[in-house]
Amino acid sequence: MTQAHENTKPTVLIIDDSKLVRVSLNRALRNEFEIIEAVDGEEGWELLNANDSIQVVITDAGMPRLDGYELIQRIRSQEQDRIRDIPVLMITGAEKAETGVREKALSLGASDFITKPFDNVQLVARTRSYIKLETHTRSSRDLEAHTTLDPLTKTGNTKYLLEQVSRGMAFATRHAQPLSLLVIGIDKWEQLLSEHGETKVDKIQIAVAEAIKPMLRQEDAIARIETGTFAILTPSLGVNAVGKLAGRIQHMLQSQNFLNSNNHISITVSVGAAGMEEQHPQNAEAFLSTARQRLKTAQSAGGNRIIGSGDDAGPATASVQTIRVSIDSALKLLAEGNTKALANHLPAIANRIVPLVELCNRELGWQLDAEMEQIKHKLK
Repeated sequence: MTQAHENTKPTVLIIDDSKLVRVSLNRALRNEFEIIEAVDGEEGWELLNANDSIQVVITDAGMPRLDGYELIQRIRSQEQDRIRDIPVLMITGAEKAETGVREKALSLGASDFITKPFDNVQLVARTRSYIKLETHTRSSRDLEAHTTLDPLTKTGNTKYLLEQVSRGMAFATRHAQPLSLLVIGIDKWEQLLSEHGETKVDKIQIAVAEAIKPMLRQEDAIARIETGTFAILTPSLGVNAVGKLAGRIQHMLQSQNFLNSNNHISITVSVGAAGMEEQHPQNAEAFLSTARQRLKTAQSAGGNRIIGSGDDAGPATASVQTIRVSIDSALKLLAEGNTKALANHLPAIANRIVPLVELCNRELGWQLDAEMEQIKHKLK
């Protein structure tokens, strides 16, 4: 459990095994900042974890137990935002003599350097600047933690989704109604980002959200839960109904042009589906995790797939469902040279056009009876 010092001054943690250095820094900073001291990296690390009011860390490079480099590396590798993002200033000697120290510290994530002997005016000004930066970062993080809106797509975010799932699960349990969850991921996202850049793929995400919204009911909830990934909660829809919805969304997105007529970008999406009636999740996080894992499985299998659970399949044996593509859509994709998007649908498309080819063979006298039988045999 963290402790917070009740004071009006911002808190600075000074870490140095030299008492003389600590005293010098303390004297320079104590009028404006609350000072906490540690004699080595390990003690400093313990204090940083125990006191969430610390806003800036000033550390020496060479110390016993845990040196400054190792401390920075440990700080930057943490999952907790407050620790990972905290400004860390490293104490160094004269600039020319300490070039290697600076380069190593920067590569590990140091924010800035304080050069000995200390210029007190510069030291206070630099510390004050990083306090302001940390305060802004902390405020933004707190605001983000409380908001339920995704700023890019104006859909919900993960916090919003989990709140809706929790409420939906409680209602579905009380009234013995189905509840389903879809997680929709844009296939080959890293490749899209590499080829088209962040600005264009952000536009694609916005367009995807806008395309999906009209297909949903008022009681459904949509959220962007990570880059290139959306989730849809569908109250009262069981596994079969939500599978059809997933198919319509997948087919619709595949036929969209996501930029403009002069710069066509087509995408495919994969979908992971989960339903309360087949999964019985313990909580919202577990429910979402199942759908996410099925999306991952679908994309690992090549993408452009929907993975859910059929009536006779549990989570461990999820079934792959192939979505029908209209003949017009197939011809459009073929004309655009987008054969990859058609690859998974070719057997279904071929089966649907065989009757037409048979009619042509009969009415136009092609005399391809033997060949038609071979084709039908292969399709079986």
